[in-house]
Amino acid sequence: MSYYFSYLPNVQYKIDGLGANRKERVTDITRRFKIVQLLNSREVVYYDYQVQDGDRPDIVAEKFYGDSKLDWIVLLPNEIHDRYFQWIMSQREFEAFIRKKYGSLSVAQSQVHHYERILSASKVLNNGTVIPEKKVIVDETTYNSLGVNERRLVTAFDEEDRKNESHREIKLVEPGFVTDIVRNARRFYQ
Repeated sequence: MSYYFSYLPNVQYKIDGLGANRKERVTDITRRFKIVQLLNSREVVYYDYQVQDGDRPDIVAEKFYGDSKLDWIVLLPNEIHDRYFQWIMSQREFEAFIRKKYGSLSVAQSQVHHYERILSASKVLNNGTVIPEKKVIVDETTYNSLGVNERRLVTAFDEEDRKNESHREIKLVEPGFVTDIVRNARRFYQ
């Protein structure tokens, strides 16, 4: 994403603790909102994309736009500001994260995160519409009073996996729009 910041102008900014009149030259990130507005306009066409294991923003940009420096066009429309916490981890990264947070995979898989009561199972209607499962979080006593098909125990591993997987689906700008977006980015920030 550092290439995106190369379009942004620099400003002099007083940073507390550096001295009474000392200013540092910093990137004016407030200007990025003009590009975000452009990317969110109705004229831009998007495609759904499932991030593959090992994909990084620069790899996706190279695959779809032929230029890894356009990683910012992958990140901004998806409101990803932190590549490390808002982008899906690879399987290897995920397992390392679990080991660091819980000590081991088996501990995470045995630790209860929460209990759920399943109110209704997911359904697919005749027209192909999917109605998602309905569930609520309950306490252990309520969980134990429910039948096997009415309840679910969610482990710490399951919850961390759900959070990680929630980052897999992103939207990508149609490649035909990229040249105009880059041109406008340069124009906005000159």
